[in-house]
Amino acid sequence: MGLKEAKQHPTKPDLWITPDGRVFQELPASPDSFGYAQISVGGRGQKRAIRRHILVCETFHGVRQGRAVVRHKNGVPGDDHKDNLMWGTQAENCADTVAHGKSTKGMRNAQALLTDANVREIKQRLRDGESQRQIAESFGIRQPTVSDIKRGLTWSHIE
Repeated sequence: MGLKEAKQHPTKPDLWITPDGRVFQELPASPDSFGYAQISVGGRGQKRAIRRHILVCETFHGVRQGRAVVRHKNGVPGDDHKDNLMWGTQAENCADTVAHGKSTKGMRNAQALLTDANVREIKQRLRDGESQRQIAESFGIRQPTVSDIKRGLTWSHIE
């Protein structure tokens, strides 16, 4: 007898009862710092939090293979409906972040010291032959930061 026959208890809505007497309890989820719903599983000193989307994806799309990650097709962390989830690579997940407009590149990064306009100016001054040290001093940043911009290691999305 499966869970399809389970019925919600009339006065305890978090309990589901099957005709053969098995009792199931819905586990409450709470969002983590990234907005993903997590559930506490295990018992007696072995509890751990697991993200709900992983459980849903494993249940409806098969067990994770290798280093696969769960992708949210619509980019909404709390939307854990099976049709919104799929396995993918970390690179695909990062591409989704950009496609959904949630990338923290450049100025959207809370730790960014420069603006897009600053970086355009830095790149122009580099093309004009100004030294990295002079540019760094004028923006109050370190020379390696200017070097990273020049080599395309950072701010590569800015022309």
